Amino acid sequence: MAPPFRWIEKKDQVQLEWVCAYMARRSSKGTMPYSLTHILSTGNNQAVAERLMELPDDISNRELSRQMKGAWQTHQYRKQNGKQVCFQLPDVTLKQLDAMSKKTGYSKVQTLSQLISNEADGQRQEAEKLKRERESFNARLKKQQETAQQAEQVYSSAVDRLLSALAEEIDHRCRYEERFGELDSSSLDSGSIDKYDRLVKKRVEEIELILGKLKLRRADIGQPMRKRMEEKIRLHEREDYVDER
Repeated sequence: MAPPFRWIEKKDQVQLEWVCAYMARRSSKGTMPYSLTHILSTGNNQAVAERLMELPDDISNRELSRQMKGAWQTHQYRKQNGKQVCFQLPDVTLKQLDAMSKKTGYSKVQTLSQLISNEADGQRQEAEKLKRERESFNARLKKQQETAQQAEQVYSSAVDRLLSALAEEIDHRCRYEERFGELDSSSLDSGSIDKYDRLVKKRVEEIELILGKLKLRRADIGQPMRKRMEEKIRLHEREDYVDER
């Protein structure tokens, strides 16, 4: 029988790291003799393996070596084949699994593993799809918010300019009335209507530039300014016609 710990490959760094980790875990649980725990302070992993191989060939060391080797082999098996599990399935499910395994030509374990893998892939794809849809929705929502903010800025700017135009008109009228008296409802004579028409159209064109920005926002701004003023002009023309008669 080979001396204890001689199964350790000193050139296998992965195995050496596992051995030291195994000893550290058992030491922390108090299930490792102090003499072996003290070896961990030797230095590098290879030095630890060499110290283990130098231990006396007695019952306690052989038992510890056997336990450690068994744990290492279990670790390797699980790494290559997965962790062994045990669970119960209903008879109906077992019959279905058996039928599927015969149909595919795989073992029951392989068939069950493939089913779980396929389901996991489906869930992952569904999660990725939902993620893409959520990102697309957030992008559209952000764009709509930006568009709404831009429209609000245009609207606020147009309203501000309209208020400025109204303040200017009030200022002109008040200055006129301060100099020449209050305006009355008398009609214009035929000689003044043409000049009035030109002045109105000029002022309406200026204001319509502002109203056009509101139309871009599709806001309901009521009857167009030009149409409103055309009705005023026609009203003066009818009144002048009546006065001449």
